[in-house]
Amino acid sequence: MDALLDYVAKLGAYLLKDHTFEINYEKKGFLHAYTITVNSITIKSINVTDCTISFVNNTDTLAVDISNVTVDALVDGGVSALAVPVTFKEVVLQNVNLRLVASTTTENEVNWQLQQVNSISIEDLELTLKQKFLQKFVTMFHKQIMSGVDKACGAVTQKINDKVDVLNKKLADQTADTWMSPILSPKAPLNFTSTSYFEFSQAEDLVKINVDGRFLDIEAEEIVVPQNVLNYTRQESHGLKGQMNQFFMNEAFVNSLLYDISDSYMPFTFQNENLEA
Repeated sequence: MDALLDYVAKLGAYLLKDHTFEINYEKKGFLHAYTITVNSITIKSINVTDCTISFVNNTDTLAVDISNVTVDALVDGGVSALAVPVTFKEVVLQNVNLRLVASTTTENEVNWQLQQVNSISIEDLELTLKQKFLQKFVTMFHKQIMSGVDKACGAVTQKINDKVDVLNKKLADQTADTWMSPILSPKAPLNFTSTSYFEFSQAEDLVKINVDGRFLDIEAEEIVVPQNVLNYTRQESHGLKGQMNQFFMNEAFVNSLLYDISDSYMPFTFQNENLEA
């Protein structure tokens, strides 16, 4: 799972490149002696070093840790102090740590809720100003700047929590086809709705996720292939537990895909003047 998380984290870092986050932060000093503003941050690069998934204190609570991350970004903002404007240019965030702690609860083993505790921390930063001769202001206001960074981390954490609240509301109200995704094509939406709750088991060293996995028949406007009823379990093979990351695709997945291809892409005509009967 660590290797899979590492891939996902680095893919996320790649996708965030050149993305702009609106911050809209402002802090005024005593008697308005200074004002610090951060309007937005645009990501230049993200270097991810360590990614781990583990269970917390012999419980079924799962912890995802992405740590020792370096973020290089452009900053739209500045500091005004004693009528001297200072404009930010670039910031390098050092030793960024993201911790997502989650467990699941369920009453019927189908509908489930995500319980979570999140934290984001940034150990330090290097801030570059456009006015090089004013670089000393960075040292002068470093404490206040880090205070703003800590506040921003808290705000981001709260946004994650808010997103989880929205997710839980949708999970509580989900139907058999709530989570449809055009992951392959808009003509072949795949049903990612969970058919049972997400299982986190420390005793079995297992994270188990079951989804519907059938494609929607666009022409019929419904899923026409019967749902899979088999319950797949980890296949023991080589070593203590064999291949730890295991993915099972059932017959319903294949059949629904073939139905969808037939409706969406057939008949298919291939013409070539060099072909002869």
